Amino acid sequence: MNSAIRMLICSEAEVDLYAYRRGREPHCIVRIIRGKRCLVLDRCMAEWGAAMQLPYCFEGTWPSLRQSLQDLEWPADATLVILLTSVNRILPRVATEFGQLLQTLSDFATNRPSRPGSPANVEVVLHAEPRYAEDAGRRLANASVSFAPIEE
Repeated sequence: MNSAIRMLICSEAEVDLYAYRRGREPHCIVRIIRGKRCLVLDRCMAEWGAAMQLPYCFEGTWPSLRQSLQDLEWPADATLVILLTSVNRILPRVATEFGQLLQTLSDFATNRPSRPGSPANVEVVLHAEPRYAEDAGRRLANASVSFAPIEE
């Protein structure tokens, strides 16, 4: 099981509180990707660009997202938490695109280069509201993604 990908099941208000609490931890940087802004690929990429503060050369493609995530610089002792809210709403019509996103995040979380400016840890937190938790779990299973639940 990939412990870098975790699932948080709670209301959207509670996920904001979770992000706030995590952001107050020493050396913890939280970036929030709003699922409601990721219904289609171009809007999803725009949300990633804004939330992660990707450089102007980010092209909105999977290879460009991979490269941009690797190139960003963070404090070396930082834990970077990438929080995707309402995971059931992210790229709902194209399972292959959703799978590519999750693979990109899994690769980034587990295969980062050890170089100056690379965060010490990367956590990917997927959020689902309780009423959509089963649907989110199915989507993750279909994308062959394993995750660990977060007990709040």
